Amino acid sequence: MTTPLSDERINKFSLLIEEASRSTQEGVRYFIEPAAGVLDRAKSRRHHFIFGRRGSGKSSLIAKTEQDLTLDRSPVARVDLEPFKGHSYPDLLISVLIATFGSFEKWLATFATASAAKTSIWSRFFDRKPTNKPFDKKSVQKLLDRLKKELIDLDAQLYLVDDAEVQIDVEKGEIQSQSTSIDLKLTRSGVAPGIGQSEK
Repeated sequence: MTTPLSDERINKFSLLIEEASRSTQEGVRYFIEPAAGVLDRAKSRRHHFIFGRRGSGKSSLIAKTEQDLTLDRSPVARVDLEPFKGHSYPDLLISVLIATFGSFEKWLATFATASAAKTSIWSRFFDRKPTNKPFDKKSVQKLLDRLKKELIDLDAQLYLVDDAEVQIDVEKGEIQSQSTSIDLKLTRSGVAPGIGQSEK
């Protein structure tokens, strides 16, 4: 004789199904390859288009690929393009570059140099330790410094549009306010800021 499921158990089961249908960091641990060889192809050094209907496992495949490459100490940058869909050229290109470099910066600062014995990192994000040795910390730091410089330059470029001025209004108390204009000019030696102030 079977016992009917209670409403509470049905609700819990429905919630588990909903969670399983969305790609999560925890869900990557239980990734099932949709077809033989798909994961290896996704990790190969080629360009790929991944398409399929909603819930077919596109995001899970990307997350699993990212995880395996990270465990192999291969540099990974994952960028969600959804926030940039309203951007126009050249802001779109610069914004994507900023996000990409920022993602590489995060990867280099954590997974590139973390020891395999540092279980606090590897057990938190992955179900096993990395397969290769960490990168040299000095070399990584040089690359991080360069990335930070490039990010500053790109950020300046993003707001450098046809001699446009960025104006910041700061209220002082209830009566007085200060208007500061920042003019950024790109030169061969870098970005040269000019600041002017006027009080009201």
